[in-house]
Amino acid sequence: PDGRPSLFEAKVQEMVERVHETPILRTVALCNSARTTERLARALRENLPPSWRILRFHASLTPRQRSEYLASFRAEPSAADGEDATPRILVATGRAAKGLSFADGVGYDGEGSDGEPTVGHVVLFEFPPDAKAYIARVGFATRGDEPSAQLTALAVGKQLPFARAMLNQDKEGSAHRVD
Repeated sequence: PDGRPSLFEAKVQEMVERVHETPILRTVALCNSARTTERLARALRENLPPSWRILRFHASLTPRQRSEYLASFRAEPSAADGEDATPRILVATGRAAKGLSFADGVGYDGEGSDGEPTVGHVVLFEFPPDAKAYIARVGFATRGDEPSAQLTALAVGKQLPFARAMLNQDKEGSAHRVD
């Protein structure tokens, strides 16, 4: 009511600006809950061009839906289908995405050394709640021997001190405590 966007809306605006300024074929956006995942997917559909594929991935979906969305995210674009450069965003909970692999070289857009499609951008839409979750989620951007994927961390409010601590430890090359 004061005309300013909510924290959620501000984070959506920031994410839209980031993904729109440098469209990358495959982006993974990680959230802490299925509710936020659904809300973010709706907001991205409203704020990005209709040609972009916004796919959801969380435990509240049926196994068939999760398989279909993941297959669509991983599918090679087809010029015949007019999808040669259609950006795709997989909006997922950290828990549901845990264990997913998108090739050895996730740090570049194209195909990894095992032929699997890679992820070029990882967005921590909600900053992970602890160091263990942070390491797992950042792992999407830093796996393999190839250059790292672009990483965008959107932290606000109470998340800021923890986010700054994690990012500073990364910058310094310090180990994270996960106990």
